[in-house]
Amino acid sequence: MDGDFLHILLVIWGTKFQFLRVSYLAPYPYLLNVIYIQ
Repeated sequence: MDGDFLHILLVIWGTKFQFLRVSYLAPYPYLLNVIYIQ
């Protein structure tokens, strides 16, 4: 259950910062996206 919740959080977070990364340049969301892809 916790794993599913965390997975959903990662998906939402990754999608939110996907277009913000270019102008925001935050290392955190980029790191999460890299981890999520792997």
